[in-house]
Amino acid sequence: MIRSTNAISAIGRLLMIALLLLGVLGGTGILGDTIKSISDWSPVGGLMTLFSDVLNQSAWSGQDTGSLLACVAYVAVFAFIGIRWFRWESR
Repeated sequence: MIRSTNAISAIGRLLMIALLLLGVLGGTGILGDTIKSISDWSPVGGLMTLFSDVLNQSAWSGQDTGSLLACVAYVAVFAFIGIRWFRWESR
């Protein structure tokens, strides 16, 4: 695994930018239908779906359930990865 804190910070920022661009640009449909369906299931796409339905005050739908389950799954998977491979090493 990566040991440098600067490298971890840089990789985290790049991943965050990639996820934001996938969720925002992919959700508009500019990049095609395949990327749109992928972005709907990305972490940013799931949150955007939930937030847009809350702001529109629409009734709860199957799309909302899928988005909520996807967000919970992302939290569980990434928490497991972070807890499993985190190592605190003092110098």
